[in-house]
Amino acid sequence: MKKTIISLFTLIALFSTAIAKAEVPTIKVGWSYYAYWYQWEYAKREGIVKKWEEKMGVKIDIVQASSYTDSLDLFRNGKIDAVTITNGDAWSVATSKKVIFPIAGDFSNGNDVAFSNECTTLQECVKKKVKFRYDNDSVSDMLLFACLGDISVDIRSVGAIQAAESDIVLAFEGAKKSSGVTWKPFVNQVKNVTSLCSSAQFPGYIVDGLAVDAKMPENAIKALVGIWYEVVASMNNDQVLTNIAAVPNDSLDSYKDQLSTTFRLDNPKDAIAFMSSDAFIQNMSGRVHNWLFSTGLTASDVDKIGVKFPNGTVIGNANNVSLTFDASYAQKMLDEGLIK
Repeated sequence: MKKTIISLFTLIALFSTAIAKAEVPTIKVGWSYYAYWYQWEYAKREGIVKKWEEKMGVKIDIVQASSYTDSLDLFRNGKIDAVTITNGDAWSVATSKKVIFPIAGDFSNGNDVAFSNECTTLQECVKKKVKFRYDNDSVSDMLLFACLGDISVDIRSVGAIQAAESDIVLAFEGAKKSSGVTWKPFVNQVKNVTSLCSSAQFPGYIVDGLAVDAKMPENAIKALVGIWYEVVASMNNDQVLTNIAAVPNDSLDSYKDQLSTTFRLDNPKDAIAFMSSDAFIQNMSGRVHNWLFSTGLTASDVDKIGVKFPNGTVIGNANNVSLTFDASYAQKMLDEGLIK
């Protein structure tokens, strides 16, 4: 009888352990080609993801998307739980689902470029009625909106050809004439073109980071924050940079060039301060907000939701916050000594 009772308790313990293991959430993180998004694949290769999985009790699957737009579609449709994304596209996605933006990794400071071998200025391109190749209604559209706005031209009056990043590069092969908008490293693959406008003209406008589904558990978000800041803290080492550059099969020199036009927010305190800054909030409520309307979204789409910032400011509908720039996870981890 005693052995039977012991065996019963053993079975119960084993069953409980099996249930606990089965309940560990699996988080899918999608990334696409950009200088400050390769880090996620690098972290997987180097065992950093595994370390934070064990520390936070989660399972993390790092998935490369076929293109930036594809990654947004996967996130929008719930096929992945987190995605590398820009601030403007995070707002666009948030019109259909609740999103948290816990990591602001950098802002583009020349990585995103409008270029051409058909004309040498934007004014000339507009006069010639050239068509720009880019991903419509996403970050390249957002840059061109700002560039054209500076010369008082409505982006919808300029011709566009839908094209993914790699297709834009192909459009310039040989002696082909074309105009395009994309970001590094793709910009560097296009030869003999004139740069017409870049994100360096609009500091803090295009912010690159990570967005997660608002239903994601806190321990999972903290694991992602931990992974991120562990990687970027090590990026003052050429061997680390070489290994990150190897993710897209790039060279160290090429990767350093991309970093030179990336305003990095590697210190979590700097990222927290940036997300709370008046400049960022004004940028979001001004030019980024106006860009969303240019994509075809209406006031009922955009202003029905609220966008909340770490200092408590809300733009839009404060009763329906759908996008939260949330620095609380990084702050908690700083306070707990989990990141530096």
